[in-house]
This record gives sequence, C-alpha cells and structure tokens, in this order.
Amino acid sequence: MGAWEKIGAWPWTIRLAGLGVLALLLCVVFAALLGAPEGDFNDRTCKEALALSLEDTTVPETATDEVRSKAEATAKLDAAGLLRIAGVAPTTTEFGRHLCAVVAGVITEAKEIEAASAVKALEGSLAVAQSKLDGAADASRQAAEQQVRKVASDLTAARIKAAEGLTPVDLVLFFNGELAPFKVAVKAMHRQQLLRFPLATPDDAKAEGAQFWRELVRGVGWSPTEWGRMPVILGLSRAGMTTTVPEASSAKPFELYVYSSLPVLAGVAALIFLAAAFCLYARGTTLLRDNAMTARAHRADLAEKLKMALQDQKDAKKKTDEVQTELDKKPEDEALKSAKEAADKAVAATEHAVKRSKPSKRSGAT
Repeated sequence: MGAWEKIGAWPWTIRLAGLGVLALLLCVVFAALLGAPEGDFNDRTCKEALALSLEDTTVPETATDEVRSKAEATAKLDAAGLLRIAGVAPTTTEFGRHLCAVVAGVITEAKEIEAASAVKALEGSLAVAQSKLDGAADASRQAAEQQVRKVASDLTAARIKAAEGLTPVDLVLFFNGELAPFKVAVKAMHRQQLLRFPLATPDDAKAEGAQFWRELVRGVGWSPTEWGRMPVILGLSRAGMTTTVPEASSAKPFELYVYSSLPVLAGVAALIFLAAAFCLYARGTTLLRDNAMTARAHRADLAEKLKMALQDQKDAKKKTDEVQTELDKKPEDEALKSAKEAADKAVAATEHAVKRSKPSKRSGAT
C-alpha cells in the first residue's frame, strides 16, 4: 500500500487535524519570513534613494527654462522659511523600520545670514576697540581695555555658536493628517536636509502612543490591490504651532505594510480545518456531553431515578408478600396464582431498574 493510500485510509478527523496543523505551521513561517519588499533604510540608502530631492533646487547648465524657473522659485520659498517635504523613502515600509524624508525651509535664510553676520560685526567691533585702546591716554586706558576684553569674549562666544550651528528645530509629525505622539529634531537651515526616524510602536498596548497607531491602521485595505497595506501621507509642522493641520505634506504617499495575505489565509485555513476536525471528533464521542456541568446533572438524575426505582421495588415486594399470604390461604385459587406471577415479574422488573439506575463502577485488572 502506497503512502497516499495509507493516508486515504485514515479517518477524516485525523486528516483534517493534520491539515490544520500544517496550515498553522505555514502561517507561522509566512509571518516570520514575509514583510515589506524593501529592507530597512540607513543613512546611506536614504541619501541614494532621495538624491534628486536633496538637489531639487540645483539647476544644471543644460536645464530648460521651465525647469530653471521652477527650481529658482522653490529656492526662494525655502529661503523664506516655507517648510516643505521634498521627498519620502522608501515607497513601502513597515513598523519597526525607518522612514526617510528630505525637508527644507526649516528656518529663513535671513536667520542663517544673521548668525554669520554677528561674527563679522563683532570682529569689526573688536578692531575698533583695539584701535581705541592703542590710542587711548592713560586716564581712559583702563576703560578701553575692559571694552576690548568684553568684545573679545562676545566674539569667542559667537564663533563657538556659529561653529555649532543654530539650535536644532523640533518638528512634529502627522500621518494622514493625524498628529503623531513623537517629535524629531532637525538642523536649523533653509536648505534641503535628510531626516530619518523609526516607525516604532510600543510593545505594551496600554503605553502612551499605542492608541495612535491602532487608530492609524484601523480600516487597512482589504481590496486585492491594497490587502494588508495602506497609503500614508507624511506631514510636518514646527513644534509649538497651535494649528492641528500640518504646515507641509508629502506630495506622494508612502505605503505602510501592515500584514501579508498569505499568513492570514493560512491562519483562516488552519482555523477551518481544526474546527471541522473537532466537530467530527465530538460527533462520534461524548467529548461535549461528558463534562463537569453535565456530569453533575447526570449524577443528580441517576440519584432521582434510583430513589424512584427503590421505592417501586419496595412496593412490588410488599404487593408480592400480600398476594403470597392470600395464596397460602387459598392455594387452588387460579386468580391468586396469576396475581402472584404478575407480582414476581414486577419485582424482577424493579430489580432491573435499580441496577440500571446505579452508577457504573470501572474496575481494572490487577
């Protein structure tokens, strides 16, 4: 007998249970192996994917007038401090991975120039103060020295601040117009810069921010083209803004990969097969009938039946004794003989009923 013939000889309960276990294993394997098609992005892959967005205001010499005018207009908006998202990568990602974006217009160009001009202005002030000190008389020399030291100290602080750059700017994030429960810090500059942050969800369902992610993925697509995935528009605003609408939004949505169809289908198949196997098994056994609740009711029913059977047996024996007494007085009476036979049969019937009403005792061979 071949392997398939042997399997064909198995009961349907075992076949369905085996298929259910196999489908469950496939569900676990698919869930572990399948994910978003693109891997996690690091700084290098982010720059490679968003190279054009990082230079969208750079005009090549061979550019057409339309491209040139568009790039110049965008550069002017960036210089004016109009926050914008130039690009988002990857196109498809999932929770636990990083999302990259190119942002521009975080601050105005004037603020950057002001920070650089402060150093030049202090350098000029230091030169003037030094010249005054060189030509100062003895009476005013002490005041001139104090002025030089003060300007030199201010210049040193300004140079350190210029080297460190302006204070980073906090941005709040929006996903599909909903405010996210975390912020990101970016450099204070008007030009394009790369932003990379994790799409991290808390492990505890009751933790702060968990409700936001549940609301975001609620109603994820079930259509064949969007099954387990949903388009998400990224939005940004400067922290401290009172508006609930993002200042800038991505031109194109990125795709958030929530789940794969294969683990879901395998899990549903496992549920169907195992439920069918359980129903078939329960149909041919007392699995559903013999449990703690039904056992108590069954014992109570047996006790009541036994009580009634013992009472019937007592009444039947009493009736038999009465007929026997009468028969002893009239041994030739045919009616009494018939009554005696009927009474004996009634006693035998009640004895049988008593035996059936008593709970069975399982005994094992020793």
